[in-house]
Amino acid sequence: MKLKAIDLLLVAALAIVIVPRLKAPDGPDVPTIPEPSVELRMLCGPVVEKLKGHPQAGELAAFYAAYADVLKRDASEKTVKTTARLRTHNQRSVTLRFQGAFSKVPGLAGAIDAVLVAHLGTKVTDLDYARASEAMLALAWAAQEAK
Repeated sequence: MKLKAIDLLLVAALAIVIVPRLKAPDGPDVPTIPEPSVELRMLCGPVVEKLKGHPQAGELAAFYAAYADVLKRDASEKTVKTTARLRTHNQRSVTLRFQGAFSKVPGLAGAIDAVLVAHLGTKVTDLDYARASEAMLALAWAAQEAK
């Protein structure tokens, strides 16, 4: 069966209308994350700067928003019991999740850890789940701001 000129024109018109709408999404849908306190915004400044324009910043925002939610829910179970375990868990889970996607962003890991250290302290203590969740949500906000 041969296509007539009008058939070809119709196919081309449909392609022009449909193909642009098939574009892959820009990343996971992350609800707008509220601005953290002034103190946390200042602590997260280096994270925003280091992530500025990174193609996976939105995914990192979704990751930290989910992490904050998990910590809120874990407060009764106490799976992550100390600040040291939280920092170790954070480093390992980000590495596993992103498989080095941020390894070429000099200083990012240090900037993220600095937020945790400043907000949770350097001593190994029982984890304050509310403060830990605040810190993770602030990191989510920072990554969202960098998108």
